Amino acid sequence: MNGMITVIIPIGLLLIVLLCKKIPVIGGSIHASLALAGFSALILGGVYNPVTWAQAWFTGLDTVAWVMALTVFGSIYAQTQIRLGTMDVVFRCLKAKFGRKPRALVICVIMTLVVSGAILGGGSPSIAIVGVLMIPSLVQLGLDPTQVCAVLVMGGAIGSLMPPVSQAITLSSSLIHLGVDEANRYAYFTVGSAVIVTCVYVALFFIKKGVVVGDRDENGNLLPPEDVKEILRTGWTSLVPFVLLVVIIILRTVGIVDIVPDLINLIRIDGRGLLEVLNEIPILRAFANATVDILIFVTLVAYLFPKVYKSGGACLADGVKDAIKPSVIQVFSGLMVGAFVYGGQIEVVKAFASELDINVLKIGGALAMVLLGMLTGTQSTPNNAIFSFYGPALLEAGIEPGKAAAAGAQFAAAAAGRSDDVFRGRPGQRRAEGKGRPGQIDVLRDAGLAVDYLYRPAPALYIIIYNIEVL
Repeated sequence: MNGMITVIIPIGLLLIVLLCKKIPVIGGSIHASLALAGFSALILGGVYNPVTWAQAWFTGLDTVAWVMALTVFGSIYAQTQIRLGTMDVVFRCLKAKFGRKPRALVICVIMTLVVSGAILGGGSPSIAIVGVLMIPSLVQLGLDPTQVCAVLVMGGAIGSLMPPVSQAITLSSSLIHLGVDEANRYAYFTVGSAVIVTCVYVALFFIKKGVVVGDRDENGNLLPPEDVKEILRTGWTSLVPFVLLVVIIILRTVGIVDIVPDLINLIRIDGRGLLEVLNEIPILRAFANATVDILIFVTLVAYLFPKVYKSGGACLADGVKDAIKPSVIQVFSGLMVGAFVYGGQIEVVKAFASELDINVLKIGGALAMVLLGMLTGTQSTPNNAIFSFYGPALLEAGIEPGKAAAAGAQFAAAAAGRSDDVFRGRPGQRRAEGKGRPGQIDVLRDAGLAVDYLYRPAPALYIIIYNIEVL
Protein backbone atom coordinates (compact mmCIF):
# COMPACT_ATOMS: atom_id res chain seq x y z
CA MET A 1 0.00 0.00 0.00
CA ASN A 2 2.94 2.34 0.64
CA GLY A 3 3.83 2.14 -3.03
CA MET A 4 0.27 3.07 -4.00
CA ILE A 5 0.73 6.40 -2.18
CA THR A 6 3.01 7.43 -5.05
CA VAL A 7 0.03 6.90 -7.36
CA ILE A 8 -2.78 8.24 -5.17
CA ILE A 9 -1.11 11.59 -4.38
CA PRO A 10 -0.43 12.66 -8.02
CA ILE A 11 -3.95 11.63 -9.11
CA GLY A 12 -5.44 13.39 -6.06
CA LEU A 13 -3.54 16.59 -6.89
CA LEU A 14 -4.72 16.37 -10.50
CA LEU A 15 -8.36 16.08 -9.44
CA ILE A 16 -8.12 18.85 -6.83
CA VAL A 17 -6.62 21.36 -9.28
CA LEU A 18 -8.93 20.33 -12.10
CA LEU A 19 -12.19 20.37 -10.15
CA CYS A 20 -11.55 23.19 -7.64
CA LYS A 21 -11.78 26.17 -9.96
CA LYS A 22 -11.48 28.67 -7.09
CA ILE A 23 -7.80 27.82 -6.57
CA PRO A 24 -5.87 30.98 -7.60
CA VAL A 25 -4.22 30.96 -11.03
CA ILE A 26 -4.26 27.19 -11.67
CA GLY A 27 -7.78 26.20 -10.57
CA GLY A 28 -9.65 24.36 -13.31
CA SER A 29 -6.63 24.27 -15.64
CA ILE A 30 -6.12 20.91 -17.30
CA HIS A 31 -2.57 21.92 -18.24
CA ALA A 32 -1.63 22.80 -14.66
CA SER A 33 -3.28 19.67 -13.25
CA LEU A 34 -1.44 17.36 -15.66
CA ALA A 35 1.87 19.12 -15.02
CA LEU A 36 1.42 18.97 -11.24
CA ALA A 37 0.53 15.28 -11.42
CA GLY A 38 3.58 14.59 -13.59
CA PHE A 39 6.14 16.44 -11.49
CA SER A 40 4.75 15.09 -8.21
CA ALA A 41 4.90 11.54 -9.64
CA LEU A 42 8.57 12.02 -10.46
CA ILE A 43 9.41 13.42 -7.03
CA LEU A 44 7.48 10.73 -5.17
CA GLY A 45 9.17 8.13 -7.36
CA GLY A 46 12.59 9.38 -6.22
CA VAL A 47 13.49 11.12 -9.49
CA TYR A 48 15.02 14.52 -8.68
CA ASN A 49 17.32 15.21 -11.62
CA PRO A 50 15.81 17.84 -13.99
CA VAL A 51 17.60 16.18 -16.92
CA THR A 52 15.73 12.95 -16.16
CA TRP A 53 12.52 14.96 -15.95
CA ALA A 54 13.17 16.23 -19.47
CA GLN A 55 13.86 12.67 -20.64
CA ALA A 56 10.59 11.52 -19.07
CA TRP A 57 8.68 14.31 -20.81
CA PHE A 58 10.32 13.47 -24.14
CA THR A 59 9.43 9.78 -23.70
CA GLY A 60 5.82 10.73 -22.99
CA LEU A 61 5.71 13.03 -26.01
CA ASP A 62 7.02 10.20 -28.17
CA THR A 63 4.17 8.03 -26.84
CA VAL A 64 1.42 10.53 -27.70
CA ALA A 65 3.08 12.04 -30.79
CA TRP A 66 0.87 10.15 -33.22
CA VAL A 67 -2.19 11.24 -31.25
CA MET A 68 -1.10 14.84 -31.74
CA ALA A 69 -0.49 14.21 -35.44
CA LEU A 70 -3.92 12.63 -35.78
CA THR A 71 -5.49 15.61 -33.99
CA VAL A 72 -3.83 18.14 -36.30
CA PHE A 73 -4.40 16.35 -39.60
CA GLY A 74 -7.84 15.14 -38.52
CA SER A 75 -8.79 18.75 -37.83
CA ILE A 76 -7.52 19.88 -41.24
CA TYR A 77 -9.41 17.02 -42.91
CA ALA A 78 -12.56 18.05 -41.02
CA GLN A 79 -12.24 21.57 -42.44
CA THR A 80 -12.09 20.19 -45.98
CA GLN A 81 -15.30 18.25 -45.32
CA ILE A 82 -17.01 21.37 -44.00
CA ARG A 83 -16.12 23.30 -47.14
CA LEU A 84 -17.23 20.46 -49.39
CA GLY A 85 -20.54 20.21 -47.51
CA THR A 86 -20.23 16.43 -47.14
CA MET A 87 -22.56 15.99 -44.19
CA ASP A 88 -25.14 18.39 -45.65
CA VAL A 89 -25.39 16.12 -48.71
CA VAL A 90 -25.61 13.00 -46.52
CA PHE A 91 -28.40 14.44 -44.36
CA ARG A 92 -30.34 15.79 -47.34
CA CYS A 93 -30.29 12.32 -48.91
CA LEU A 94 -31.48 10.66 -45.72
CA LYS A 95 -34.15 13.30 -45.16
CA ALA A 96 -35.38 12.99 -48.76
CA LYS A 97 -35.70 9.23 -48.36
CA PHE A 98 -37.16 9.03 -44.85
CA GLY A 99 -38.26 12.59 -44.06
CA ARG A 100 -42.01 11.86 -43.91
CA LYS A 101 -41.56 9.06 -41.34
CA PRO A 102 -40.95 10.60 -37.89
CA ARG A 103 -39.13 7.67 -36.28
CA ALA A 104 -37.05 7.07 -39.40
CA LEU A 105 -36.17 10.77 -39.53
CA VAL A 106 -34.88 10.93 -35.94
CA ILE A 107 -32.82 7.79 -36.62
CA CYS A 108 -31.41 9.54 -39.70
CA VAL A 109 -30.43 12.50 -37.51
CA ILE A 110 -28.58 10.23 -35.09
CA MET A 111 -26.88 8.31 -37.91
CA THR A 112 -25.74 11.56 -39.52
CA LEU A 113 -24.28 12.75 -36.21
CA VAL A 114 -22.53 9.41 -35.76
CA VAL A 115 -21.04 9.57 -39.26
CA SER A 116 -19.96 13.18 -38.77
CA GLY A 117 -18.41 12.27 -35.41
CA ALA A 118 -16.47 9.49 -37.14
CA ILE A 119 -15.29 11.97 -39.78
CA LEU A 120 -14.48 14.88 -37.46
CA GLY A 121 -13.06 12.76 -34.63
CA GLY A 122 -14.99 14.36 -31.77
CA GLY A 123 -18.48 14.99 -30.44
CA SER A 124 -18.26 18.76 -30.00
CA PRO A 125 -17.27 19.51 -33.63
CA SER A 126 -19.96 17.12 -34.84
CA ILE A 127 -22.65 18.91 -32.83
CA ALA A 128 -21.43 22.45 -33.53
CA ILE A 129 -20.96 21.97 -37.26
CA VAL A 130 -23.56 19.38 -38.25
CA GLY A 131 -26.02 19.27 -35.36
CA VAL A 132 -27.24 22.83 -35.86
CA LEU A 133 -28.44 21.90 -39.36
CA MET A 134 -30.77 19.31 -37.87
CA ILE A 135 -32.43 21.35 -35.13
CA PRO A 136 -35.37 22.51 -37.30
CA SER A 137 -36.15 18.90 -38.28
CA LEU A 138 -36.08 17.80 -34.63
CA VAL A 139 -38.39 20.66 -33.65
CA GLN A 140 -40.81 19.59 -36.40
CA LEU A 141 -40.90 16.16 -34.77
CA GLY A 142 -42.37 17.75 -31.66
CA LEU A 143 -39.31 17.35 -29.44
CA ASP A 144 -38.97 19.85 -26.61
CA PRO A 145 -35.65 21.76 -26.20
CA THR A 146 -34.25 19.25 -23.70
CA GLN A 147 -35.00 16.32 -26.00
CA VAL A 148 -33.49 18.11 -29.01
CA CYS A 149 -30.38 18.78 -26.97
CA ALA A 150 -30.26 15.16 -25.82
CA VAL A 151 -30.47 13.78 -29.36
CA LEU A 152 -27.59 16.01 -30.49
CA VAL A 153 -25.41 15.14 -27.49
CA MET A 154 -26.07 11.40 -27.73
CA GLY A 155 -25.43 11.24 -31.48
CA GLY A 156 -22.30 13.37 -31.27
CA ALA A 157 -20.90 11.57 -28.22
CA ILE A 158 -21.34 8.10 -29.74
CA GLY A 159 -20.05 9.36 -33.09
CA SER A 160 -16.87 10.55 -31.38
CA LEU A 161 -16.17 6.90 -30.52
CA MET A 162 -16.84 5.55 -34.00
CA PRO A 163 -13.70 4.65 -35.99
CA PRO A 164 -11.77 5.43 -38.08
CA VAL A 165 -11.01 8.90 -36.61
CA SER A 166 -11.76 8.66 -32.89
CA GLN A 167 -9.62 10.80 -30.59
CA ALA A 168 -10.68 8.71 -27.58
CA ILE A 169 -9.64 5.39 -29.11
CA THR A 170 -6.45 6.89 -30.51
CA LEU A 171 -5.46 8.22 -27.08
CA SER A 172 -6.29 5.04 -25.17
CA SER A 173 -4.36 2.97 -27.73
CA SER A 174 -1.30 5.18 -27.47
CA LEU A 175 -1.30 4.95 -23.67
CA ILE A 176 -0.76 1.18 -23.86
CA HIS A 177 1.54 1.40 -26.91
CA LEU A 178 -0.97 -0.27 -29.24
CA GLY A 179 -1.75 0.43 -32.87
CA VAL A 180 -5.23 1.87 -33.24
CA ASP A 181 -6.33 -0.71 -35.82
CA GLU A 182 -6.61 -3.51 -33.26
CA ALA A 183 -8.80 -1.38 -30.97
CA ASN A 184 -10.91 -0.23 -33.91
CA ARG A 185 -11.81 -3.81 -34.81
CA TYR A 186 -13.58 -4.17 -31.47
CA ALA A 187 -14.96 -0.62 -31.49
CA TYR A 188 -16.80 -1.05 -34.80
CA PHE A 189 -18.99 -3.68 -33.16
CA THR A 190 -19.32 -2.26 -29.64
CA VAL A 191 -19.97 1.32 -30.78
CA GLY A 192 -22.18 0.09 -33.62
CA SER A 193 -24.37 -1.79 -31.17
CA ALA A 194 -24.54 1.33 -28.97
CA VAL A 195 -25.81 3.27 -32.00
CA ILE A 196 -28.62 0.73 -32.41
CA VAL A 197 -29.57 1.00 -28.72
CA THR A 198 -29.62 4.81 -28.96
CA CYS A 199 -31.75 4.80 -32.12
CA VAL A 200 -34.31 2.44 -30.55
CA TYR A 201 -34.32 4.44 -27.31
CA VAL A 202 -34.95 7.77 -29.05
CA ALA A 203 -37.45 6.40 -31.57
CA LEU A 204 -39.58 4.76 -28.88
CA PHE A 205 -39.48 7.37 -26.13
CA PHE A 206 -39.02 10.73 -27.89
CA ILE A 207 -41.41 10.54 -30.86
CA LYS A 208 -45.13 11.11 -30.41
CA LYS A 209 -47.83 9.54 -32.58
CA GLY A 210 -49.50 11.56 -35.32
CA VAL A 211 -46.56 13.88 -36.02
CA VAL A 212 -46.41 15.16 -39.61
CA VAL A 213 -42.96 16.25 -40.72
CA GLY A 214 -41.54 17.89 -43.81
CA ASP A 215 -40.34 21.23 -45.13
CA ARG A 216 -43.03 23.87 -45.58
CA ASP A 217 -43.42 26.99 -47.71
CA GLU A 218 -44.22 30.47 -46.36
CA ASN A 219 -47.93 29.55 -46.22
CA GLY A 220 -47.33 26.47 -44.08
CA ASN A 221 -47.99 23.98 -46.87
CA LEU A 222 -45.87 20.83 -47.04
CA LEU A 223 -43.30 20.86 -49.82
CA PRO A 224 -42.57 17.69 -51.79
CA PRO A 225 -39.38 15.96 -50.64
CA GLU A 226 -36.19 16.40 -52.64
CA ASP A 227 -35.22 13.68 -55.06
CA VAL A 228 -32.27 11.61 -53.81
CA LYS A 229 -30.94 11.11 -57.33
CA GLU A 230 -30.98 14.86 -57.94
CA ILE A 231 -29.14 15.53 -54.66
CA LEU A 232 -26.46 13.00 -55.58
CA ARG A 233 -26.25 14.30 -59.16
CA THR A 234 -25.40 17.79 -57.96
CA GLY A 235 -23.49 16.90 -54.80
CA TRP A 236 -21.67 13.62 -55.48
CA THR A 237 -18.28 15.33 -55.65
CA SER A 238 -18.65 16.34 -52.01
CA LEU A 239 -18.74 12.67 -51.03
CA VAL A 240 -15.61 11.54 -52.89
CA PRO A 241 -12.99 12.12 -50.13
CA PHE A 242 -15.28 10.63 -47.47
CA VAL A 243 -16.13 7.54 -49.56
CA LEU A 244 -12.44 7.15 -50.40
CA LEU A 245 -11.58 7.23 -46.68
CA VAL A 246 -14.21 4.59 -45.91
CA VAL A 247 -13.02 2.31 -48.74
CA ILE A 248 -9.35 2.59 -47.70
CA ILE A 249 -10.20 1.86 -44.05
CA ILE A 250 -12.37 -1.14 -44.96
CA LEU A 251 -9.72 -2.62 -47.25
CA ARG A 252 -7.14 -2.16 -44.49
CA THR A 253 -9.37 -3.52 -41.72
CA VAL A 254 -10.27 -6.74 -43.54
CA GLY A 255 -6.65 -7.20 -44.61
CA ILE A 256 -7.14 -7.05 -48.39
CA VAL A 257 -4.68 -4.25 -49.16
CA ASP A 258 -3.00 -1.40 -47.27
CA ILE A 259 -3.08 1.17 -50.06
CA VAL A 260 -1.55 4.29 -48.49
CA PRO A 261 1.32 2.68 -46.53
CA ASP A 262 2.20 0.55 -49.57
CA LEU A 263 2.37 3.67 -51.74
CA ILE A 264 4.53 5.53 -49.22
CA ASN A 265 6.90 2.57 -48.87
CA LEU A 266 7.65 2.81 -52.58
CA ILE A 267 10.01 5.57 -51.44
CA ARG A 268 13.17 3.68 -50.47
CA ILE A 269 16.00 4.82 -48.21
CA ASP A 270 19.01 2.52 -48.05
CA GLY A 271 16.83 -0.28 -49.32
CA ARG A 272 14.15 0.21 -46.67
CA GLY A 273 10.67 1.68 -46.97
CA LEU A 274 10.17 5.27 -45.79
CA LEU A 275 7.71 4.25 -43.05
CA GLU A 276 10.18 1.72 -41.66
CA VAL A 277 12.82 4.45 -41.42
CA LEU A 278 10.42 6.95 -39.81
CA ASN A 279 9.32 4.36 -37.26
CA GLU A 280 12.82 4.38 -35.78
CA ILE A 281 12.92 8.15 -35.23
CA PRO A 282 11.38 9.44 -31.97
CA ILE A 283 8.45 11.88 -32.41
CA LEU A 284 8.66 11.60 -36.22
CA ARG A 285 7.53 7.99 -35.87
CA ALA A 286 4.04 9.54 -35.61
CA PHE A 287 4.10 9.82 -39.40
CA ALA A 288 4.67 6.07 -39.67
CA ASN A 289 1.18 5.54 -38.24
CA ALA A 290 -1.13 4.25 -40.97
CA THR A 291 -4.21 6.18 -39.75
CA VAL A 292 -2.29 9.47 -39.81
CA ASP A 293 -0.97 8.72 -43.30
CA ILE A 294 -4.44 7.84 -44.58
CA LEU A 295 -5.87 11.11 -43.25
CA ILE A 296 -3.08 13.09 -44.90
CA PHE A 297 -3.69 11.28 -48.20
CA VAL A 298 -7.45 11.84 -48.15
CA THR A 299 -6.93 15.50 -47.19
CA LEU A 300 -4.66 15.96 -50.22
CA VAL A 301 -7.37 14.40 -52.40
CA ALA A 302 -9.91 16.85 -50.93
CA TYR A 303 -7.62 19.73 -51.96
CA LEU A 304 -8.12 18.76 -55.58
CA PHE A 305 -11.70 20.10 -55.41
CA PRO A 306 -12.33 23.82 -56.10
CA LYS A 307 -14.37 24.40 -52.93
CA VAL A 308 -11.30 23.48 -50.91
CA TYR A 309 -8.32 24.80 -52.87
CA LYS A 310 -10.05 28.11 -53.63
CA SER A 311 -10.25 28.76 -49.89
CA GLY A 312 -6.51 29.26 -50.02
CA GLY A 313 -4.77 28.85 -46.70
CA ALA A 314 -7.98 29.43 -44.70
CA CYS A 315 -8.84 25.72 -44.62
CA LEU A 316 -5.37 24.81 -43.37
CA ALA A 317 -5.28 27.70 -40.89
CA ASP A 318 -8.70 26.90 -39.42
CA GLY A 319 -7.75 23.25 -39.04
CA VAL A 320 -4.50 24.07 -37.25
CA LYS A 321 -6.27 26.62 -35.07
CA ASP A 322 -8.87 24.07 -33.97
CA ALA A 323 -6.10 21.59 -33.17
CA ILE A 324 -3.99 23.92 -30.99
CA LYS A 325 -5.94 23.52 -27.74
CA PRO A 326 -6.14 19.68 -27.75
CA SER A 327 -2.53 19.46 -28.92
CA VAL A 328 -1.31 21.58 -26.00
CA ILE A 329 -3.26 19.33 -23.62
CA GLN A 330 -1.57 16.32 -25.21
CA VAL A 331 1.85 17.91 -24.67
CA PHE A 332 1.15 18.06 -20.92
CA SER A 333 -0.38 14.60 -21.09
CA GLY A 334 2.95 13.43 -22.42
CA LEU A 335 4.61 14.81 -19.30
CA MET A 336 2.30 12.83 -17.02
CA VAL A 337 2.59 9.64 -19.07
CA GLY A 338 6.39 9.83 -19.11
CA ALA A 339 6.51 10.72 -15.42
CA PHE A 340 4.43 7.68 -14.49
CA VAL A 341 6.91 5.48 -16.38
CA TYR A 342 10.08 7.04 -14.93
CA GLY A 343 8.58 7.42 -11.45
CA GLY A 344 7.66 3.73 -11.34
CA GLN A 345 3.93 4.29 -10.83
CA ILE A 346 2.99 2.01 -13.74
CA GLU A 347 4.85 -0.92 -12.18
CA VAL A 348 3.33 -0.17 -8.76
CA VAL A 349 -0.19 -0.31 -10.21
CA LYS A 350 0.58 -3.51 -12.12
CA ALA A 351 1.76 -5.17 -8.90
CA PHE A 352 -1.26 -3.90 -6.99
CA ALA A 353 -3.67 -5.00 -9.72
CA SER A 354 -2.21 -8.50 -9.79
CA GLU A 355 -3.51 -8.97 -6.23
CA LEU A 356 -7.05 -7.83 -7.10
CA ASP A 357 -9.95 -9.94 -8.27
CA ILE A 358 -10.29 -9.38 -12.02
CA ASN A 359 -13.93 -8.28 -11.69
CA VAL A 360 -13.02 -5.72 -9.03
CA LEU A 361 -10.34 -4.36 -11.36
CA LYS A 362 -12.71 -4.13 -14.33
CA ILE A 363 -15.63 -2.53 -12.47
CA GLY A 364 -13.56 -0.25 -10.24
CA GLY A 365 -11.50 1.16 -13.10
CA ALA A 366 -14.55 1.58 -15.31
CA LEU A 367 -16.51 3.47 -12.64
CA ALA A 368 -13.51 5.71 -11.90
CA MET A 369 -13.18 6.67 -15.59
CA VAL A 370 -16.92 7.24 -15.99
CA LEU A 371 -17.12 9.39 -12.85
CA LEU A 372 -14.20 11.57 -13.93
CA GLY A 373 -15.72 11.89 -17.41
CA MET A 374 -19.00 13.08 -15.84
CA LEU A 375 -17.20 15.61 -13.63
CA THR A 376 -14.98 17.08 -16.35
CA GLY A 377 -17.16 16.65 -19.46
CA THR A 378 -14.21 15.34 -21.51
CA GLN A 379 -12.81 11.97 -22.52
CA SER A 380 -9.16 13.07 -22.52
CA THR A 381 -8.97 13.69 -18.76
CA PRO A 382 -10.08 10.21 -17.60
CA ASN A 383 -7.99 8.66 -20.36
CA ASN A 384 -4.84 10.50 -19.30
CA ALA A 385 -5.43 10.47 -15.56
CA ILE A 386 -6.72 6.92 -15.09
CA PHE A 387 -6.26 4.80 -18.20
CA SER A 388 -2.53 5.60 -18.26
CA PHE A 389 -2.17 3.08 -15.42
CA TYR A 390 -5.55 1.28 -15.59
CA GLY A 391 -4.74 0.15 -19.14
CA PRO A 392 -1.40 -1.49 -18.23
CA ALA A 393 -3.12 -3.09 -15.22
CA LEU A 394 -5.71 -4.68 -17.55
CA LEU A 395 -2.93 -6.02 -19.75
CA GLU A 396 -1.16 -7.41 -16.69
CA ALA A 397 -4.41 -9.18 -15.79
CA GLY A 398 -4.43 -10.91 -19.18
CA ILE A 399 -6.95 -8.73 -21.06
CA GLU A 400 -6.36 -8.53 -24.81
CA PRO A 401 -4.79 -5.13 -25.73
CA GLY A 402 -7.40 -4.33 -28.40
CA LYS A 403 -10.27 -4.99 -26.00
CA ALA A 404 -8.59 -2.95 -23.26
CA ALA A 405 -8.00 0.08 -25.50
CA ALA A 406 -11.51 0.00 -27.01
CA ALA A 407 -13.17 -0.41 -23.61
CA GLY A 408 -11.01 2.30 -22.00
CA ALA A 409 -11.95 4.80 -24.70
CA GLN A 410 -15.64 4.01 -24.29
CA PHE A 411 -15.51 4.23 -20.48
CA ALA A 412 -13.87 7.64 -20.82
CA ALA A 413 -16.39 8.94 -23.35
CA ALA A 414 -19.60 7.20 -22.21
CA ALA A 415 -20.50 9.93 -19.70
CA ALA A 416 -18.25 12.68 -21.02
CA GLY A 417 -20.49 14.29 -23.66
CA ARG A 418 -22.42 17.12 -22.04
CA SER A 419 -25.14 19.48 -23.19
CA ASP A 420 -22.53 22.26 -22.97
CA ASP A 421 -21.32 20.92 -26.33
CA VAL A 422 -24.46 22.22 -28.03
CA PHE A 423 -23.60 25.77 -27.01
CA ARG A 424 -19.91 25.74 -27.81
CA GLY A 425 -18.61 27.93 -30.63
CA ARG A 426 -18.37 31.63 -31.29
CA PRO A 427 -21.04 33.69 -29.44
CA GLY A 428 -21.70 35.78 -32.52
CA GLN A 429 -22.28 32.66 -34.57
CA ARG A 430 -24.73 31.32 -31.98
CA ARG A 431 -26.71 34.59 -31.98
CA ALA A 432 -26.82 34.74 -35.76
CA GLU A 433 -28.04 31.18 -36.07
CA GLY A 434 -30.60 31.49 -33.30
CA LYS A 435 -32.08 34.94 -33.87
CA GLY A 436 -35.76 34.82 -34.70
CA ARG A 437 -35.73 31.16 -35.67
CA PRO A 438 -37.68 28.84 -33.36
CA GLY A 439 -35.84 25.69 -32.39
CA GLN A 440 -32.37 27.11 -32.91
CA ILE A 441 -29.53 27.31 -30.40
CA ASP A 442 -30.83 30.21 -28.32
CA VAL A 443 -34.07 28.31 -27.68
CA LEU A 444 -32.07 25.29 -26.53
CA ARG A 445 -30.36 27.21 -23.74
CA ASP A 446 -33.29 26.36 -21.46
CA ALA A 447 -32.43 22.66 -21.76
CA GLY A 448 -29.37 23.05 -19.52
CA LEU A 449 -27.66 20.08 -17.95
CA ALA A 450 -30.95 18.23 -17.49
CA VAL A 451 -29.94 16.33 -20.62
CA ASP A 452 -27.04 14.70 -18.81
CA TYR A 453 -29.09 13.32 -15.96
CA LEU A 454 -32.51 12.79 -17.53
CA TYR A 455 -32.18 11.43 -21.05
CA ARG A 456 -28.65 10.06 -21.53
CA PRO A 457 -28.38 7.27 -18.90
CA ALA A 458 -29.78 4.45 -21.06
CA PRO A 459 -27.19 4.58 -23.90
CA ALA A 460 -24.36 5.46 -21.48
CA LEU A 461 -25.18 2.57 -19.15
CA TYR A 462 -25.36 0.21 -22.11
CA ILE A 463 -21.86 1.23 -23.26
CA ILE A 464 -20.43 0.85 -19.74
CA ILE A 465 -22.04 -2.50 -18.88
CA TYR A 466 -21.43 -4.00 -22.31
CA ASN A 467 -17.71 -3.13 -22.28
CA ILE A 468 -17.25 -4.48 -18.76
CA GLU A 469 -18.74 -7.73 -20.03
CA VAL A 470 -16.49 -7.67 -23.13
CA LEU A 471 -13.41 -7.32 -20.94
